[in-house]
Amino acid sequence: MPFLTAAVLAAVAFSSPACAQSTGVTAAYARAIRSFNPSITPENAIALASVTLAQSDAQRIDARLLVAVIAVESRWNPRAVSAAGARGLAQLMPQTARGLGVDADDPQENIAGAAAHLRALLERYREYDRQTQATLAVAAYNAGAAAVDRYGGVPPYPETEDYVRRVLTLWRRLTGSQAE
Repeated sequence: MPFLTAAVLAAVAFSSPACAQSTGVTAAYARAIRSFNPSITPENAIALASVTLAQSDAQRIDARLLVAVIAVESRWNPRAVSAAGARGLAQLMPQTARGLGVDADDPQENIAGAAAHLRALLERYREYDRQTQATLAVAAYNAGAAAVDRYGGVPPYPETEDYVRRVLTLWRRLTGSQAE
C-alpha cells in the first residue's frame, strides 16, 4: 500500500463529496492520486481528481470509496490491463464497460463507469448497514454480484477476501476513521 502523508490523509479525510468542487479539495484528491501513482503529472492528477469528485457527486457515492477502489484496482494507472482483460483505472471488464456505455480505455469514461457501477452495487445492498453495504458492494465489484449473492456475503475466494480488506482499509484511512 502506498505511503500517504498525514497531510494528504487529513485533507482527504475531511473532504466529503458535498464540498467536492472546491479547489483545495480537488488538490487534496490530486495529491492522494499521485501518492498511488507518482508518474501521473500534477495536471493529469487534477483532471482525474476533478472527474472522480464530479462522478462521485453525480452518483451520490463517497469519493473516497471510489478512490480506494481505483487505487487497489490499478494504482491509478490508466493503461492497466489485467490478465482477465479488465481495462483502465477502475479495471472495467469489456462487457461491464459496454453495459455502462463507456470506453474503458478513456480515463474519464472509466471513472464515470466505475462510479455508476459502484452506485448500482451499493444500491443492490442498500438494506444493510453502511459498513456491510460497502463490504458487499466492494466484494461484488471484484467477484461479481452473483457470487456475493450465492455465498450470502464475501465469497471465500482468497483474491476477493484480500481485495475487500485492502479497499476497505484504504477507504477507512481516507475517511480518517483508521490510522495505519
